Amino acid sequence: MDRPIRVTVTHRGRSWTAKARAIPGCSARGSTREECLSKLVARARELLGGDAAFLFEEEPPALVGISEAAELLGWDRRKVAVYASRGQLPPPVAHLAGGKVWRRADIEAYRARQEIDRAASPRTGRRRRTA
Repeated sequence: MDRPIRVTVTHRGRSWTAKARAIPGCSARGSTREECLSKLVARARELLGGDAAFLFEEEPPALVGISEAAELLGWDRRKVAVYASRGQLPPPVAHLAGGKVWRRADIEAYRARQEIDRAASPRTGRRRRTA
């Protein structure tokens, strides 16, 4: 295919669903967005045959505001606002009257990087005194 395949990706609870409407019967589910899209690529190859490369365009992109980003990161809204103002979060895709908006995938990737960095770096800080 020389044109991008439009994909609808939805997230409900703990499950992700993706559908490529241009390819009849092409849909997939996964516990993460990446797993879901990986399964969708495998299904598309199964239906269309071959090892062709696919370019998916997510329609509509999953977006989050400060409250949703705080929930995904396990933070409160103030911490998200502070990190955003310092440029420590991924750049928002839009600045709306209600605040900044990010792609959900960018916030999830940021969280994953933070978890990896936290696991790789030794803990520093004060030790508690024991009596």
